[in-house]
Amino acid sequence: MGFHTVNIPNTGFSAPAAIPPSLAVVEYLLSQLPPLPPLNKNDYELVEFWDKKDWKCWTADQREGGSTLKSGAKGGGINSSWMEDENGVRVDISRQTQIITGARVIWITLTTNGVALTSYRGIDERTLTYFRRKVETDFEELRLCSHHWKADMLWMENFSSWSGKPDPGPKDTSGDTLPPSAYKKVSVPQHNVSFSFSCFRPV
Repeated sequence: MGFHTVNIPNTGFSAPAAIPPSLAVVEYLLSQLPPLPPLNKNDYELVEFWDKKDWKCWTADQREGGSTLKSGAKGGGINSSWMEDENGVRVDISRQTQIITGARVIWITLTTNGVALTSYRGIDERTLTYFRRKVETDFEELRLCSHHWKADMLWMENFSSWSGKPDPGPKDTSGDTLPPSAYKKVSVPQHNVSFSFSCFRPV
């Protein structure tokens, strides 16, 4: 695996005047990724966990039954149990791995370009919007829900293990960031942007 430098041509994109360079990268990435319209629940009647509350009820029932959410079952534990296809079938371990790897690629791309990341509770709204939009574009399964909760679960379940830091809890978000040595700063002009940034690509 390695890093790939992407040269961004002058496209007329303008970041807001006071925006930090790292967030200008997020704004540029968002400008290149059109928003996806929400899917209609009625068109996907077989999806079991459209709303998060349905998944939470299901996991509570499974725990009470004590049989199907064993941590030793690779790809079959509680983590990723909400990843389902349009027929309501849990995606297999290979697809789960692809989706989790896709999230890690996004995090590496962002941190390489100076975007400080934290646990889900502390992430800024624009960075989270980009993450949601990107993973939902790349993995349609994550669109099969209300209010982006499956994209959010992807962050909540996997970010702390990727960053090597535990999730600190709802009252402590200031310390859960990657070290400055993991970043590569980029200089982003405020108007008529023409710059390059590094993207992570498996090779």
